[in-house]
Amino acid sequence: MSWSHRRVFRWSGDSSELPLKAPEQASDVLPVIEHDEGDVSGPLATVIPISAVRAEAPMHRAAQILDRRVGPGWEGIAADAGRPSLRFEHLVRQAPCGYNPAITPALTAVTRAGHLVHGARTALDLLADEVATLSEGLGADLATLSLDELDAVAASVVSLGSVPRTVPAWGHRAAADVAALVLDLIGPDLRKVARAHERLYERFTDHVWEVPASRLAAGRRRWRVIARRRLRHELRAASRTGTVPGSLGDVAAEIVEVRVMRVELAPLRPLLATHLGSLDRGVLTDVEAAVAALAAVRDLQRALGMLLDDERMERLLLADAFRTGELLVPARSIRTTLAAWSFDVAVAGGRGAMAIDGDTLEAWADEVACLAPALTPAVEQVEQLRPGTNLKQAVDAFVLREHLAEVAASEVLGADDLAADEDGFVDPASDDLASDQPAPAGADRSWSAS
Repeated sequence: MSWSHRRVFRWSGDSSELPLKAPEQASDVLPVIEHDEGDVSGPLATVIPISAVRAEAPMHRAAQILDRRVGPGWEGIAADAGRPSLRFEHLVRQAPCGYNPAITPALTAVTRAGHLVHGARTALDLLADEVATLSEGLGADLATLSLDELDAVAASVVSLGSVPRTVPAWGHRAAADVAALVLDLIGPDLRKVARAHERLYERFTDHVWEVPASRLAAGRRRWRVIARRRLRHELRAASRTGTVPGSLGDVAAEIVEVRVMRVELAPLRPLLATHLGSLDRGVLTDVEAAVAALAAVRDLQRALGMLLDDERMERLLLADAFRTGELLVPARSIRTTLAAWSFDVAVAGGRGAMAIDGDTLEAWADEVACLAPALTPAVEQVEQLRPGTNLKQAVDAFVLREHLAEVAASEVLGADDLAADEDGFVDPASDDLASDQPAPAGADRSWSAS
């Protein structure tokens, strides 16, 4: 029901006998109950007192909170530090700070964040040229990688410069995977054969393979005296010391066993030549060197991920470019810079130094550099008023202080508006809406309709 332009009728009887509907439409009238001035026992004669004490003003409550949390003198705190402190608290929660505002002192957080900004900018300046150079050499945009991924790429490049020369075909991810499978399958046998040959070559020269197998077999039988004498003579000739190292029968058995290993390995020679390339040395293949070289290549492939160019990687391996300064120098510089940056973050008590990329770190440093100088005076003042205040308490105080300043400013503006409105104020008692005269036709329209 609209409360504008409603007719009023008066009722002088008991309130319990108030009619449910007025003679005219009930929605268009307001009942006014009249009592005799001498009768004060009616149910509507009860007076509900209105408290003369107003509720505590929000500004007064906020001031009391600041007095309790900060102490006298909070009025001197900058009134515009609330919103910047909230943003600063959000930034120091993230990497590379990773601080807990509830336990980190406010002044310590601001100071350490400033040191990290300096370290971040220094690291980014040093990384810019080196990353561009290494990106050009590898044919990949390394600037899009996070710092830990960039460090993995640089470590793989440095590792490739120290391992034996690799096979160019390993530049293709599929070829490297197949080579790794081959080494996993026949690597143990290759190691066993290589160790057996190494032990044999420590005592004999290549002439040991010229000894007939029949004579080696006869030398293991003691009753064949003449054959054993001839075998001893031939083994002395092939020995590096001119004597037979050990008993004649044991030496002959060892030579026979190594010859059997060579025969068993012969069918695998084409497979080794295909997948190991220049690292294939037959029975003397250095499996450990091959595994190390292949692991370095695959580490670089994994570090590059989707940025890997198989053709370019094959050409780099073919040119042995990972042993040149064009790739090694920037890779080593990147590793040194990132190690120093990680150390700076650790000293500042931060975490996640390598979990972000360069662009994110630069944006973080720029924003903290804008906020920290503006917050430092306010934080120092809070520290003087309440030593040991943590960052969360300081931020709460700054927000409350800024809120008080805004409320005070709004009250001043409201007082000015009220004074301006009083000049054109019209007393509503002069309005004839509450008169006893019936409202004119069409007066039940709302204000919006009129």
